[in-house]
Amino acid sequence: MARRPRFTLTALRADAVAGGIGGLLALPQVIAYALIAGVPAEWGLRSAVVVTAVAALAGSSREMITGPAAALSLLTFAVVSRHAEPGSGDYLVLVVTVMALAGVMQLAVGLLRLGRLVNFVSHTVIVGFTAGAAVLIAWSQVPELLGADSAAGPDAMLRQAAWPSVATGAGVILAILVLRRLGLRGGALLGGLVAGSAGVALAGGGDVARVGTLSLASLPDIHPVVSPGVLPQLVPGAAAIALLGLLEAAAIARALGRRSGQRIDADRECTGQGVSNLVGAFLGCLPGTGSFTRSAANQEAGARTSVAALVSALTVAAVALAWPGLGQWLPLPAMAGVILVVAVRLVDVPAIREILHAGRGEAAVLVATFLATVFLELAYAVLIGVVVSLFVYLAQAARPRIVEVAPRADRPGRDLRNAGKHGLAVCPQLAVLRVDGAVFFGAVEHVRDAVRAHTGPQRPYLLVIGSGIPLVDVAGAGMLAEEAERLEGMGGALVICSLKDDVRRALHRTGHADRAGQPWLSANPGTAIAETVPGLDDATCARCTVRIFRECAARPGGPAHAAAISSPGAGT
Repeated sequence: MARRPRFTLTALRADAVAGGIGGLLALPQVIAYALIAGVPAEWGLRSAVVVTAVAALAGSSREMITGPAAALSLLTFAVVSRHAEPGSGDYLVLVVTVMALAGVMQLAVGLLRLGRLVNFVSHTVIVGFTAGAAVLIAWSQVPELLGADSAAGPDAMLRQAAWPSVATGAGVILAILVLRRLGLRGGALLGGLVAGSAGVALAGGGDVARVGTLSLASLPDIHPVVSPGVLPQLVPGAAAIALLGLLEAAAIARALGRRSGQRIDADRECTGQGVSNLVGAFLGCLPGTGSFTRSAANQEAGARTSVAALVSALTVAAVALAWPGLGQWLPLPAMAGVILVVAVRLVDVPAIREILHAGRGEAAVLVATFLATVFLELAYAVLIGVVVSLFVYLAQAARPRIVEVAPRADRPGRDLRNAGKHGLAVCPQLAVLRVDGAVFFGAVEHVRDAVRAHTGPQRPYLLVIGSGIPLVDVAGAGMLAEEAERLEGMGGALVICSLKDDVRRALHRTGHADRAGQPWLSANPGTAIAETVPGLDDATCARCTVRIFRECAARPGGPAHAAAISSPGAGT
């Protein structure tokens, strides 16, 4: 369980400062996310108040800020816009309905203590999804940046481009980049938006579109609907929103916890996310999740407890209530510039580079998720990524690493090394294989092929070093027993050593450990080799020149064997 925070005067003072800063920094972001989701701008502000406050009270993380997020807002738009015109009354009803469904699902995950299930979605899937979402978000803002009709094609939009709008958006982007270069990273978005808005006002840009009135004085008369004809169509999308929300929140909470030393309760965090979305659905909000940008700024500003998130929510509410005409000063092209910068920051270039260098399997998962996000139904993109990642994992697991090992002649003892890599001689009668990976139903044929490639009538003895085997299922145990019987039929034997205790017990429970004609489980390589070498064919040993095991000295043709024969009384 997460430790309870200590509410001291020093901590509360730090939380007040961090929360106030965080609330101001949240203003341009949450308005931008509302526009991405296709809802009125004040919905973003309301979400930054309600969802943030409820999650702070019900969640586990002391430093995470929950609220609207770019990828989640885009997913919400993709799910709901299939059923209603963005911005219409029906659209807004479906937004809160989807949010309520997602909240119920998240709450169920937390209450049923299934929070660890989010671990089955790999980091690669999230990186691919957010990169794809960044492309879609950026493209969606091109019409606003150009001041053109969003229904027009690319060529038509370029012809319709209003240069005051283009100059406004470009100026905001430039201002944000300059502010970041000057070290004002946390407030760069806010500073860029203020600069762009001021520039339009001073230039008398009356023909530049504005965000409009932002009012939190009243709640919208919109509530989730429970209709048998609507709910089944929304459930898949709501599940995708719930899953993505939990994934982002869990990843951010853990990252913050590692830096601060807090242990995160995954189930409570899922419950907190669910409650915040469920409450927000009845108050006209957007689906929320952890915000990495605002959470990192909150932690860096010195937040100690969840009070900082509450102060952040109160700050947003105070600004919105005190300045309801704020939206009249915010040009839409300026907001488009802010959103474009946010979209670019969604692309985690270091993580992508690391994934691409990790191997073809991880790269395939990344590319598949990215392409599914950009070109297919967004609600299914994460699911497609999960399925591809599971296939890649199973394909890799079905081919455990199997290498033949042999002792190094220049080192004493049983220093077994990769024979092929180090150019070591191997025994012509006894193959020694090290298996690294699970011997389960999917890997049975791969392991069997490797065993048969290294054994045969002239080499009927096999030692399997199983220290790297985490699991042997019924199919794997059956295959090993079959190979043991096959080798015994050739006059040899199969010996497995160094198994973990739970794997050894599992083998005995299957009953296959007793199928072979002799015990074939040994404690360690040294014991296994010492017990197996004396049973090798004498004639073959007599002709052997490699003699890689120390026991070979006592075999026919070996110096110890020759000395024993020539000594008096050797046959007695």
